[in-house]
Amino acid sequence: MITIRPLLLVGALLTLSMPLAAQDAKPAPQRSSQPAMRPQEGKLVAVDKTARTIAITPIEGVPSLFTGINVFQVRSNTFILKGGKKVKLEEATIGEKVRFNARKGEDGKYSLSWIVLSPPAPRRPADGGEKKN
Repeated sequence: MITIRPLLLVGALLTLSMPLAAQDAKPAPQRSSQPAMRPQEGKLVAVDKTARTIAITPIEGVPSLFTGINVFQVRSNTFILKGGKKVKLEEATIGEKVRFNARKGEDGKYSLSWIVLSPPAPRRPADGGEKKN
């Protein structure tokens, strides 16, 4: 009977120490209440270089979370690509097709995480090209 008592005592101490170890663990980080937004496509309709904002309108026929003209904040750490190279906001031109990812801030405004600029597609002649004789 003497050998069982120390084992019971050790088992009781281990059981009591487990909840204390669990309390010392750091809580899991809180996830943002805003869901991650999927990349969007649109057409660049305005650029304000002093306010660091751009206005984008959805492309007709392409699904989008936005409607009408939307203004997005371009942060200092927004990643901007054009022609496969990193560029500055000043190199964006109106009419370019854009692909972007925006995040809604605590103030309710959207800012861009990244944006890819591509020139508009060349227009095809309405008559189907040059006439052949």
